[in-house]
Amino acid sequence: MSRFLKYTIKNLAPVRIADDETSQHGQTDTLKYFPGSTVRGYVVTKLSGEEKFESYKKDLFSGKIRFLNAYPCINDRDMIPSLKGFYEDKTEKKGRKELNNVITGNVELGFKRASLGEFCYIENGDCIRYSSVDVGEDVNINMGRGDNRRTVFRSQYICKDQLFSGYIIFDDEISDELRNKIREIFNGTVFLGNKRSAGYGECKCIGTCEETEGIPYSEYCSESSGKDMYMVLLSDTVMRDDNGELSGLNLQELAESLGCENISIEKCSTSISEIRGYNRMWHGAIPSAVMYEAGSVFHLKASSDIDSGKMKKLEETGIGIRRDEGFGRVIFMNDYPKIRYKESLHKAEKSGDNDMKYGKKCDTDSDIKIAATGLLRQRIENAIDRYVVDNKTGFSGISSSKIGLLRSMCMELMYQPQEALRQLKKFADHQSEKDSRNKVHNNKAKQDVLVKYINNIIDGDLFEILDMKGNSILGVNRDDILSDDELIQYKLKIIIRKISFMNRGGRE
Repeated sequence: MSRFLKYTIKNLAPVRIADDETSQHGQTDTLKYFPGSTVRGYVVTKLSGEEKFESYKKDLFSGKIRFLNAYPCINDRDMIPSLKGFYEDKTEKKGRKELNNVITGNVELGFKRASLGEFCYIENGDCIRYSSVDVGEDVNINMGRGDNRRTVFRSQYICKDQLFSGYIIFDDEISDELRNKIREIFNGTVFLGNKRSAGYGECKCIGTCEETEGIPYSEYCSESSGKDMYMVLLSDTVMRDDNGELSGLNLQELAESLGCENISIEKCSTSISEIRGYNRMWHGAIPSAVMYEAGSVFHLKASSDIDSGKMKKLEETGIGIRRDEGFGRVIFMNDYPKIRYKESLHKAEKSGDNDMKYGKKCDTDSDIKIAATGLLRQRIENAIDRYVVDNKTGFSGISSSKIGLLRSMCMELMYQPQEALRQLKKFADHQSEKDSRNKVHNNKAKQDVLVKYINNIIDGDLFEILDMKGNSILGVNRDDILSDDELIQYKLKIIIRKISFMNRGGRE
C-alpha cells in the first residue's frame, strides 16, 4: 500500500510558471496550478545539498515517488480540473443552471460547450461548483540599444494570497528517512516557478505536512464493480503503444491493468495540448508530447465486470508516461452520469492590499486602456487564425458562387458593420426561405449548413466563438475596450478568413 503526503501552500508573492503551450514571443502566460514537475524539481534541488543525496537519487528518479499537481484549494475544498462533456443553452442565469451531459446523452440543438471555469468540485453528487485562479499581468518595455526600437514584453502571473493543495505518493519501498526529509521541506517556505530572483515564487506551507489515509480525491471514486466506467483525467495524460510510440490511450494495457480481456471507448469528451519542458541540469528541452488535457472524460466498457479494487490500484499508480511528474492521474467517477447542474463558486473577497493588477499604482487609467486595447486586438487576431484552422468543416452542398457572394458582402461592408449585420440576416433569411420552397416543390433536402453558420456567428458571443477565456486584460474589463461595431467587424473577419482558408484547400 502506498503512502500519501498532502501539503497546502499559500503564495505570498506572485507566481509565474510558464505555459509553453500558449506563450508566444514576447508574451508569457502562466499555468494556473503548480505542476508536479515544478514541485519535484524544487525537492530535488533542496535534497541535492544533503550528504546522502547520492543514496536518495535512485529512489527520486525511479518512479516510486510521484509528485501530483497542486490545484487550488477554495473554501476548504480541494479542486480538480473542470470536467468536460457538458453543454448548456446560451441564456444567462444566476445561481444553479441545468447542464446537458453529452457522455450519457446527445448535444441538443442550440447548446454550446458549458463554461465551467478552470477548476471545480462536485457538490451533492449532481452539481459542479466551479471557479478560476486569479491572475495578473506585467508589461515591461525593452528600450533597445541605440536603434530607438522598443519591444513590449507581457508576463502573466498567479496573484498572491491563494491556496493550493497537492500530494506526493510514496511506494512502500521508500525509506522513512527520505519521506521525512521531503516532509520537512514542506514545513516551511518554498520557492516555486520562474523569476524567483525578481521576487516571484515565495510560498508558505500552511499547517502541518502529514501523511493521509486513502488515495487523493477519493470522495469522487467509484466503490462499485461493473462493466461501465467513467474515467476522468486529473492531469494531462498520454500512453505508449506496444511499439513505444505515443498513442493516446492504450486500451489493451488498460484492460490488463484492470483484469479483463478487452476495453472499448463508448463515448468521450476530450481536448489535447502539446506538453513541453526544459531540463535545467542538462540545459536542453524535454521532448514534447501531445497529451489529453486534464478534465477529459472517457466512458469505458469492459468485457467483464471490473472490481473496484483494480480501479483504486490504477488511481493510485496512474497511467501513461511521466507519472513521477504528476502526469497520468485518473479517477473512475461513479456519479459522473448524475451531474446535471453547474453553479459558480464565489470566493471570499480579497482586501485591496492583495490586488496585484498591473498599473493600479503608477500608471494612468488611459495608459493602461491603450495597452490593454492593443493586447486584446492581438489576441483576437491570433484566436481567429486558430479558430479557422481548428474548424475545418466546409459548407457541403453549397455552391461556390453562393459562398463567394457571402465573402464579397462581408468585405464590402467591413466598415459599415451595422449594415453588414442587416444584410447578413437578410441573406440568411432568404436562403432559409428558398430552401423551404425547394423542399415543397422538388422534395430536395434543405442545405441549411450555411444559414446555421451565419446565424451562429452573428448571434453568438465573439469571445465564446473564439474560446477566449478571462474577462479582463491588464485589469481592464474587455467589454469596456471594444465597441459593438468593432465586435461585428471581427465576426466578419471570421467569415472572410474561413472562406479564404477553404479556397486554399482547407475544406475537408
